[in-house]
Amino acid sequence: MATNDETLPETMISPESGKTQTRGVRPFTVAYKGESVVVDLPGYYPSGEGEGVHIGKDMAVVDQALRDLKDKADNGSASAHQASAVAAGGGRSVQGRRKRLRQI
Repeated sequence: MATNDETLPETMISPESGKTQTRGVRPFTVAYKGESVVVDLPGYYPSGEGEGVHIGKDMAVVDQALRDLKDKADNGSASAHQASAVAAGGGRSVQGRRKRLRQI
């Protein structure tokens, strides 16, 4: 099946229900470690409620949103992690001790 939006058909038959689904976007919430963001997720959706079918690059917007949330969460805790490593004897203090040990 084609992966470029320009070549995707407007409709497809649902593999589960056998009903016609139409190409469109719906809001989708991406969450990670208590943070969340709502993205417009492209795909084939039934009229009304129901599960969509995502093909090709449809999930790229979700992947990017999740990467952004992970970066935000990890960068926020990175300085705390570095501080705890130094306090526990890690980080630069370990490098300094190793250098002194080699000099002896």
